[in-house]
Amino acid sequence: MDRVDYTVYTFGCANKKIQELEGEVYRLGATIVDIREKPYGLNKVFNRSELQDRFGARYVWIIEFGTKNYQSGKAVEFADAGLGAQKLGSITADGTPVILLCACENLRECHRDDLAKKLNEECGWKICHLPYVEIVETDRYLFPCD
Repeated sequence: MDRVDYTVYTFGCANKKIQELEGEVYRLGATIVDIREKPYGLNKVFNRSELQDRFGARYVWIIEFGTKNYQSGKAVEFADAGLGAQKLGSITADGTPVILLCACENLRECHRDDLAKKLNEECGWKICHLPYVEIVETDRYLFPCD
C-alpha cells in the first residue's frame, strides 16, 4: 500500500450501540472492515451476518487481520498481515474511508491499535479511534477525528 494522505478509523463495539457505528459509516461514507478472528459476540447486532444484512457492500471481513494469539499475553501476531494488507488495499485504493472493527472496548488492550500503528508506520496513514480517545504524548500516530 502506498503512502498517501489517508485516515483510517477504528471502532471497538463492546458496550456500543449499532447506531453509533452506523452513524459513523454514513457520516464518513466508510466501509467497515471487521478484523476479528471470529466475527461474532454477545451483542448479536455486531455478528457478521447481522452486519452484512445491515450494511451490505459497506461491510467486509478480513480474517487475516485476526490474531493467532488472542488473549495469550504475547505480542500480537496477525493471522496473515500481508494478505490482509492486499485486501485492505483493494478497498482503500479509490480513497474509500475504512473503519477497522473489533470487539474490544479498551483500545490499549486491542489488536486494532496494533494494526493501526502498523498502518501508520508502513503507509503513513493517519489514525482516528472512534469514539474519540484522548491522545497522549506517546500516541504520535493518532490524529484528532474529523
